[in-house]
Amino acid sequence: MSTQEKIFTQDDVKEGKKKIHPNSLANLKPRHDKDHMAMMSQKATEARIKNEQMKEQMKDVLNLVNNLSDSLMDSIPKGLTVMKLAMLKSISEDDMVEASRLASIVAEYEQPKLQRSENVNTNFDYTDLTDEELQDEIDRLSGG
Repeated sequence: MSTQEKIFTQDDVKEGKKKIHPNSLANLKPRHDKDHMAMMSQKATEARIKNEQMKEQMKDVLNLVNNLSDSLMDSIPKGLTVMKLAMLKSISEDDMVEASRLASIVAEYEQPKLQRSENVNTNFDYTDLTDEELQDEIDRLSGG
């Protein structure tokens, strides 16, 4: 800092000699006046009351869901049924792109997935067998 630069104090700001930018860190000083403290206390109380009300509403919704009868839950269509209905609606609206997308999703749940089968090649050593034993083994393997 050069000797020609003046260091401004808070008093200079109060007297109007120096303006503080609205984003200045000087604006972050805590405010301890009674009006501001009362306003912040009121806001905190309102937020606390609102949170309590929301918590009570969630409890009511959870109680309602838990008290639904099984028969009502059984009457609600399953996800797969909804997907099939959406697919049929897409077909009726001639939206084949959406219908084929839904059909591919539905097919995963309707068709069993194919299992991978591995080919097993076994090499046997038949050098120790007699001709009759070898012929019997050939007949057995060929299904004859």
